[in-house]
Amino acid sequence: MRLIRSLLTLLTLVVVAALVVAAAPQPVAAAEREVTLTIQTVVDNPSRSPATVTLNIPLLSDTSSPYQTLVAESFNPKPVEIKTTANGRTATFEVRVPAGQSVTIEERYVLAIRSYERPEAGEHRLSAAERTLYLRAEKGIEADDATLRKVAARATEGVQGAGAAAERVFSFVRGHLRYDGNSRARNQGALAAYEAGSGVCQEFASLFVALMRASGVPARVVNGYVLLDANGHLTTQGIAQRVRHQWAEYFDPAYGWVPVDPTFAASPEDSLTRPAYVRQNFGDRPITGKATGGQVKVSRGATVTETPVQTALQQP
Repeated sequence: MRLIRSLLTLLTLVVVAALVVAAAPQPVAAAEREVTLTIQTVVDNPSRSPATVTLNIPLLSDTSSPYQTLVAESFNPKPVEIKTTANGRTATFEVRVPAGQSVTIEERYVLAIRSYERPEAGEHRLSAAERTLYLRAEKGIEADDATLRKVAARATEGVQGAGAAAERVFSFVRGHLRYDGNSRARNQGALAAYEAGSGVCQEFASLFVALMRASGVPARVVNGYVLLDANGHLTTQGIAQRVRHQWAEYFDPAYGWVPVDPTFAASPEDSLTRPAYVRQNFGDRPITGKATGGQVKVSRGATVTETPVQTALQQP
């Protein structure tokens, strides 16, 4: 038995034409655009022996938000089971891969995405498990680090409420970090970003989340994609590029989960004001699994296409 960890180094753009089956369709009220996210996990067996593989794959979050609704989803092959926890859904797939061949596991999601507009104030609560999950320190989000706790205390001194804390922390992150694709802190998380003063979207999001958690405000990193035009700008229609991206959400008892993007936006209020974000799931959730028989390799690829919902559901 061998443990398979996710190998995300191969991101191959693929076009597929599998049947999209409506799974508890949701209304698409006031959606600004509809997109189809297709994710393929390829299990390759280059050995001379057949392999039986079990994979646990994090799925797209099925919880609706003010900027995204899951309209329909399909899986090919069908998962053995889907488990839901406070941190999201995970599907278990079992496949047999002949010697020298490969098998593809496909997820397809039809999504309605829109610009974020803060809802009317109300009363929102987290469960005890969710609150613990989104306040804890973890790898790359070192909310218990003494230095980051001092930074958080200084940044939020004298403010009350999640929104006010978010504005202060957001401003600090934007002022302290410089975007640098070659930063030594690249993909290293919050503490490394703070020490280096630079990073990529992962560092911007992780530092924001770590400082919010250190301030006592639940927060989480969001994994997903941004849709860009040919010039690299957030696009409201048409997709020239889809780029893997991370941003953040913090929890406000008056408004629920509020999204912010320290990388692209100049302020919390400017965050996600265009329907160009595809939210997938939260935090670092790798593929895990096991294989018997041949030695296998796992790779992932994704596409995002702008497709009217009804057309997507009727594709042969």
